[in-house]
Amino acid sequence: MLRYPYNNSTIFTVLGLLDTFAAVKTAQPIITVFWSKEGELVGIGTRETEHATQKVCGNEKLFATSKDVKIPKKGWITEMAIITKAEVDEKDLTKVIRKVVGLRFSFFRGDPVQVGQIQGDVRVIRPDPGNFVVGFRIGLGIGQPIEKLALMFQPFKSPSTAGHLWKGEAPPDELDIMPCRHGAITSDLTKDDLQMETRIFGTKESDLDMISAIGVDAQVRGFELRRNDGTTRSIGKTYAMQGRQVIVEAGAGRNGVVFSEEQKHCRDALMGIYCHWGDRNSPGIDFQNVGAFTRKWSRIPVSTPTLAKDKEGRYWVPGPPPKDLREFGTIYGKRKVEQRQVPSDKATVSWFDCSRPISSIKVALCHGTESSQLPLVSLSFNYAEDQTTASIGPTEFTPPKDTLGLKGNYWCWFFQGSRRGEEELEQKPHYVQDEWNIEGARLKFAHVWIDKDGILTGLQFITEDGKESPAWGYCEGKKSDKLSLRTKNKDRAVGLKLFIDNNGRGTSHDDQVVTARERNRLHVC
Repeated sequence: MLRYPYNNSTIFTVLGLLDTFAAVKTAQPIITVFWSKEGELVGIGTRETEHATQKVCGNEKLFATSKDVKIPKKGWITEMAIITKAEVDEKDLTKVIRKVVGLRFSFFRGDPVQVGQIQGDVRVIRPDPGNFVVGFRIGLGIGQPIEKLALMFQPFKSPSTAGHLWKGEAPPDELDIMPCRHGAITSDLTKDDLQMETRIFGTKESDLDMISAIGVDAQVRGFELRRNDGTTRSIGKTYAMQGRQVIVEAGAGRNGVVFSEEQKHCRDALMGIYCHWGDRNSPGIDFQNVGAFTRKWSRIPVSTPTLAKDKEGRYWVPGPPPKDLREFGTIYGKRKVEQRQVPSDKATVSWFDCSRPISSIKVALCHGTESSQLPLVSLSFNYAEDQTTASIGPTEFTPPKDTLGLKGNYWCWFFQGSRRGEEELEQKPHYVQDEWNIEGARLKFAHVWIDKDGILTGLQFITEDGKESPAWGYCEGKKSDKLSLRTKNKDRAVGLKLFIDNNGRGTSHDDQVVTARERNRLHVC
């Protein structure tokens, strides 16, 4: 499907390049491409020679201009790239509008020939080696431009990797395309063009060496690649980002994605990804498909990397604490809800060193759910000694520009699931940030609030010189006594272990928040 909106009365026609197969040795067919006055593809014609009768498929009333493409002598079509452009309906942001504005033909010999516009999104169609292009299959509605277009040849061996609509340009030929996978939600091809956005990591080893971090939007609306030279490249929407690789597949009970079921690909080097987001022009952008690129001739890695886990099998993000760290005390927020344990076995864990001087602490809170769960999606300690930062969750926020939420706020998935009430939607956007400047002091105490259901609802820090941070969260229920973040022994330090888990909003875009906390004791050698 090339043209949108979808037309359910499409008529298909086959248009051949040759009258007989025997003519292939001498024929130099000519393809005529017809355009409307708006520059949209409206027809295709073919003739076997310069003076032969032309066969045409298209709505001739729409023909305004045309361009001939002559297949070179002793050459043949090896690839057809279809250039399309999308438009946005400001009255309905979920509506996909797309039209064909250009074609590019590549041949066994000679330079490619471009007709129509050069800029746009690209869908590349090519036969498998040994197959022979014999014509076109064209679909169009009565009085309409061309809606579907394909080359006629023998069936593809791997149709799952063929004919994707690539945003901007097709991926490099040096890479293999692994079949893409989807989750519970699949695209309706009558309404969705299934446009794929690519993020190529590189085509050679030196390209991979330049990668310093991979960032993922908090609700998987985008991915960002960071390089050692400070440059960044992103796909999708990067509204709430953390500038390092995060674990998005964690814990028992979650099945990892293998992009190829063939064993030989299971340990190929990942050279990039491609993704599709449904409703990409609307605030409800939805991550639906992901695939991978690998090297065509990959060297198998010497060993498979392993990720550190705590004693209960939860992944440490971004990495584990020192080996001498010991966990002790109560896990605040730990509880059992019906048959579900909080924090769940799918939670990830992070730790913060509370013994070092801190310049500032930053937090980000999101809209809550029906419960009073602390909606803490991000926490950052900026250490005074060396200006390094320890963090969890997204730390860089670029709010959407729409005003489709209440009181002029941007739209968020809070509308679709569990929420505390519309008052919160009216009062603030989905993410709210706060910064507490403590000017190099050390933390001494913490307070937490636990409600009658055992839910962690609030958090507060106190420094050695008595400064108190804001009480973050809803702070409902009982306030704890001062929980010490210092020890009497100088050779020991205290850290903070946080459990990050789904907040149970009940949508496909739940937030990951701090659901529990525990103290750690570290022996300093």
